[in-house]
Amino acid sequence: MSEEDDVRSKLLAAGWKQGTCIDAQEALKTIPDVSEYHKQLLESESNCLLIITLYDCAVINDSFEKEPLITYVIAKPIDGINPNNALSKNSRTLHFNLMVDGKEYPFEINAGSFGVFCRKVLLSLFPLRKVTFDEKTKRVFLKWIQRRITQATFPDNFDRRLNKNKRSKLFDKYDDKNVTGVYLRLSPRHAELPESEVYDASIIVAVSDSEARKFMKENETALLMQLDSFFNSLTGINLIEKQIFAEGQLTLSLLRDYDLWSPEYNSFKSNPEGIPPVDLDG
Repeated sequence: MSEEDDVRSKLLAAGWKQGTCIDAQEALKTIPDVSEYHKQLLESESNCLLIITLYDCAVINDSFEKEPLITYVIAKPIDGINPNNALSKNSRTLHFNLMVDGKEYPFEINAGSFGVFCRKVLLSLFPLRKVTFDEKTKRVFLKWIQRRITQATFPDNFDRRLNKNKRSKLFDKYDDKNVTGVYLRLSPRHAELPESEVYDASIIVAVSDSEARKFMKENETALLMQLDSFFNSLTGINLIEKQIFAEGQLTLSLLRDYDLWSPEYNSFKSNPEGIPPVDLDG
């Protein structure tokens, strides 16, 4: 067996993969390159965990030259789940449950949780087998992390033209009707236009399949009128197209050039029981 094969087999046999956890105190003793910020956090908080976020093949890769670093987040235990921080609703904080010895316990990760260390150290560690994710929680966890990197942003001069107070209430009355996502196509997409020039916007509203027929019958006309009213009240933004679809009707082709509009303004954010956009759902 070559040295490279030996590395891979050892990491695989130890059980290292995406989502495996390291005890905080073990990390402090064994991992020399944990950042000073994270050292202070781990020393001040009890029962924290380091959760591996790198994808499986990279975690057990046979070459430390090709894959020198391991990425992780620090999860700290909390008293309970805040619904506004669950299901990827908050882009800076995520609350979720982990199974510890077969029982559920709530944890938090946030914008300061992210770190890296030398992957080779895994050869001197073993994952905490008593800590596990259920599959849905793991998917939500990974999509929240992905969102930290891929969430769409729009030009400052577009954002400044929006009435944030009105925008935050745009879908409030439809909380119970399961508006699950709002998608925006902006033209020009990345340009900072002067005040004299206009952005063209197109909107697609996604509705839960289970509620779509009822929603279209009872709310389609009112919501389209509300969108018109909102954009007509703005200066420098022209709403050129607005559509409502059941989630099952949305295709990659249909959503080409559209971005998920920040879900802080969708019903699932303000309603703890709301359905999150399919992009963020587990």
